[in-house]
Amino acid sequence: MKQWNFIWLWEVNNLAKVTYYLTNSYNLNNIEVKPGNLIFCENTKTIYLDSVNGRIAYDSIMVFETDADRYNLVAPERGFYYVEETKVLWRYDEYNWSPLTEPPTKNVIFIPKNELPQEGEAAVLYICGKDFYIWNNEEHQYEKMNASEIVWNEI
Repeated sequence: MKQWNFIWLWEVNNLAKVTYYLTNSYNLNNIEVKPGNLIFCENTKTIYLDSVNGRIAYDSIMVFETDADRYNLVAPERGFYYVEETKVLWRYDEYNWSPLTEPPTKNVIFIPKNELPQEGEAAVLYICGKDFYIWNNEEHQYEKMNASEIVWNEI
């Protein structure tokens, strides 16, 4: 199971900590129910959200190939929608579409250290297991970043 911690601006001055997990249903009970957990369960294609009221499963998600397919949906119902093309999860409520996630960025690349390209790219974070690297254009070499504040757990 992978875990990423992020701090998001929740209203005007309140910070909410959101912890993302990627796991399977067998490990779900190993994750403590804690408000702010957003759990993506790979084998069941279910998303779980922990709140003060417990863990809620969201397993009714319509998948579209493109954003155009989502826009062309004649009568969307209240619920969750995922677009393969952009990798964005949406929620439809009443007459509004709200994105719940952002598209993945090319600025973060997960790669084994022995497969790092000879020449890296500026403004790209290379994640090699638990080590983080950026490319230094002036020195023409990778620099290891201090990742002591990032928590990665595998279960």
